[in-house]
Amino acid sequence: MLLPESDLPHASILVAMTRDRLIGTGTSLPWHLPEDLALFRRLTLGNTVIMGHNTFRSIGSPLAGRANIVLSRTITELEGVLVCHSFAESLGVARELGKPLFFIGGAEVYRQALPVVDTLHISWVKGTFRGDRYFPEIDFGGWQEREVCEFNGFRYVRYQQVTQHIS
Repeated sequence: MLLPESDLPHASILVAMTRDRLIGTGTSLPWHLPEDLALFRRLTLGNTVIMGHNTFRSIGSPLAGRANIVLSRTITELEGVLVCHSFAESLGVARELGKPLFFIGGAEVYRQALPVVDTLHISWVKGTFRGDRYFPEIDFGGWQEREVCEFNGFRYVRYQQVTQHIS
């Protein structure tokens, strides 16, 4: 069972992807965008990040200055991170930490996070790349652009979920 939305700290997805939703190849990014990495650091520093085990492996070590939660069905302990065995467990741990929460990949973590987040931080990567990892399909009809910034090689957009009130 997922926690009620009001029990969670502010929860966001943070992702870099192409227009065809490509997010990676194997356990790496198919692009190198220093400004996107700096943006990632600025947004997540001092907060909580949740990632899958493969994403953690691709990063190589815990992200400094952040509470790191790694989702894994098989790993029981990793130095410097909190390991959770289910998405619901990771939400419980994040709630206890009480800091803003960023889901940072991979594809399965994003799929599970979409129903519980109210903000999407998307770096729309320009260009064509090869890869085999994709962000889940999303209907942007329920989201509004709140911030847009152009960078070399990508366009950053912060989307806020639109709350619909029934009269």
